[in-house]
Amino acid sequence: MKSTAFLSLFLLIAGLAGAQTAPTKISLHQAVQLAVDKNPDLQKIKQNVSLAKADYLRSVGAFLPSLGASVGATYSNGSQFIASTLPVQDQETRSYRWGLSSNLNLFNSLSDWKGFENAEYNLESAKLQLGRNVQTTVLDVTSNFLLVLQRQELLKIAKEDLSFQEEQLKKIQEMTRLGSRPMVDLYNQQYAKSNAELNLINAQKNFDLAKSDLVALLALDPIQEYDIETPQLEGMKNDDQFNSLAGLLSTALNQRPDFQAAKVGIKSRENAVWQAWSGYGPSLDLSWNWGANGTSPSSLDIEVSKQLQDQRAYSVGLTLSIPLFDRFQTNYMVEQANVSLSNAQYDLEKLEKTIQIGVKQAWLDYKSYKKAYEASEAQYKAAGLLKETAQERYNVGAGSYLELASATKDFISAASNLATSKFQLEFQKKVLEFYIGSLNPEDYVTIR
Repeated sequence: MKSTAFLSLFLLIAGLAGAQTAPTKISLHQAVQLAVDKNPDLQKIKQNVSLAKADYLRSVGAFLPSLGASVGATYSNGSQFIASTLPVQDQETRSYRWGLSSNLNLFNSLSDWKGFENAEYNLESAKLQLGRNVQTTVLDVTSNFLLVLQRQELLKIAKEDLSFQEEQLKKIQEMTRLGSRPMVDLYNQQYAKSNAELNLINAQKNFDLAKSDLVALLALDPIQEYDIETPQLEGMKNDDQFNSLAGLLSTALNQRPDFQAAKVGIKSRENAVWQAWSGYGPSLDLSWNWGANGTSPSSLDIEVSKQLQDQRAYSVGLTLSIPLFDRFQTNYMVEQANVSLSNAQYDLEKLEKTIQIGVKQAWLDYKSYKKAYEASEAQYKAAGLLKETAQERYNVGAGSYLELASATKDFISAASNLATSKFQLEFQKKVLEFYIGSLNPEDYVTIR
């Protein structure tokens, strides 16, 4: 019996200790950082940046001479004709060699230089593409984060409404007991309280679902509890940058990473055309070799080690290669490069139109949400005054329950609309910043 009681006490203490564990706080910046670190698509693009860096280093190496070392040994045994003796005799020989060699291209119609420029462009393009994908991740996380905050605000409103309805029920119970209000008001208030409880249950469910989606997006432990920190929302402040559509369009074309990457891609493909044409040009290469050979037995009866040490020689050569006919291979490469360049130019024009349309639509939505926010603020203030007036009239017996219930319902609706429009406006600002490319990816990931 004592052991059972002790076990129950231990489990109770352990349960209380677990219940008192503080939830992990997550800010918007931390949420984006987690998503950037765990996003598999971003990790692949980071690998592309690393590959582009390696290609850049390779293009630098094209201007440097190659250097190689070699050692070798050969054993042979068989019948050989020896001039000093007419009969054919079996001869066993061993030969050894060592050497250093180097090659350097002196000229190849500037193909190496264009390849170096291409590597620079490709590295810049890879970094820009990584930046744009980071911006996409920022927008996705911000969308889910603000949705959680919106649902949290609606949950708070539902709790306040239930608290109000419970207090109101106590007042009406006392009024009906004293006979100053009919019983139908009590029944109506009981229904209103039950309806507020149902609204609270739905608001809690919606908040939990939004929070669960955010936790899943960030690949966090779903068992652990998290506290979503509310950032300082700007509201109607600091939005002068969004007033001019022409300015937004110009900003988008100047700083959108994907558009800049497309422009860099045009330069890269122009260089590729030059590289393809270089296949028609001559190539001049410099070669250098240094080494020694030794044979045992030697005709001069010299030891192999001495031969390898004393009989060293070097050679230097220049080779000029001129293509005369390559079975139309270069012609195909030139045509392929020109087609790739033309397609890139078409894609750039299409992307420019897409950006302009996207920015304009996001700007129009922003204007709409801004007006909705202003209207919601005015509606909320008016609904608050009407509710206070209806409450005072009802308390002194000058107003009906229906008037109070209607005013209360309108106030809750106005509060919900204000919360919704506030977060819609904040999210639309992020959408607009995404379309003009002003979300700074280096706030979340180092791009070097």
